[in-house]
Amino acid sequence: MIFPEFLEAIWRHHSISDTRKKIVEERLAAKLECAGICSFSRTRKNQLMWSHYSDEHRGFCLGFDEQHLKANSERFHLEDVIYQSELPYKNVIERIKFFDKIPNGNSEYEIASDILSSIIVTKYVNWRYEKEVRLIRHESGALKFDPLSVRSLALGLRMSERDKVTLKALLTGPEWAHLQWYQAEKAKDKFGLEFVKI
Repeated sequence: MIFPEFLEAIWRHHSISDTRKKIVEERLAAKLECAGICSFSRTRKNQLMWSHYSDEHRGFCLGFDEQHLKANSERFHLEDVIYQSELPYKNVIERIKFFDKIPNGNSEYEIASDILSSIIVTKYVNWRYEKEVRLIRHESGALKFDPLSVRSLALGLRMSERDKVTLKALLTGPEWAHLQWYQAEKAKDKFGLEFVKI
């Protein structure tokens, strides 16, 4: 998490009183503590993603219908991650300066919210291959979603037969009848993965 470095960059380039700084940092920590963040990717074919996030190809990948998820699930906000080399402090400082000119326009709560928004959606440029989308909620915990929000399930290249049987048994109810199942396989004439419908 870039949290401490990000704050140091803001305070290094924009000074506010130590009292205000402490209040902002406390509110930011409290907001971050209760925030719920779930990460998704816009691609299922990236081998690094399978290695990093699905136990070296032994897991599975759920494919979601973004519009259905938005329309039929608990309240949340979806944001595409921004990939960049610099910490995203410059825009935060511009907004702080702008709202400081307005009487009562920049409470510590609003500054903390602005900082949190920037932290949550920014990652270092080398992670760009993830094509990450973050589902953000104002509370942590499990997110309930309509089964119709899930449109596909891709089984990893190295998933055990036992795990496949277990997964299929768990998803046999009528609410999962629409689910499209795929099996990851090594591409035959190139580096990469192919997904065969099963």
